[in-house]
Amino acid sequence: MVGSCPVNNTDKNLESLCTARSSNANLFGMLPVSDLTNNTAYKNVFCASCNQATNLTYWKFSATCEGISSHEIPRNRSLMLAFIMKECEWYFQSPSAKSDYLKFCLAIEQTCPDSEL
Repeated sequence: MVGSCPVNNTDKNLESLCTARSSNANLFGMLPVSDLTNNTAYKNVFCASCNQATNLTYWKFSATCEGISSHEIPRNRSLMLAFIMKECEWYFQSPSAKSDYLKFCLAIEQTCPDSEL
């Protein structure tokens, strides 16, 4: 998994976002992506960007919230993500089959239709 920018990278802000230690509060900093063209995995979208990756897909984010009623989970997308990250078991799964390469919106993108989450 690529977790840095190339040595000739001139965008220090992008490099900082790529190499920063991610936290649960920053999904983009911790969510891996894959470049479907060259079959390369990147630590996050920032590392992919500074490496000029194209044709990106986010890894699948899954969570299991045992013992928690669906009524306890907030409906607001930002609050929902924070709740899941704190109260549930979660993990990322790389795209492994052609059907996994479908591009879905992230829950934190406000323009995402609910059907694509």
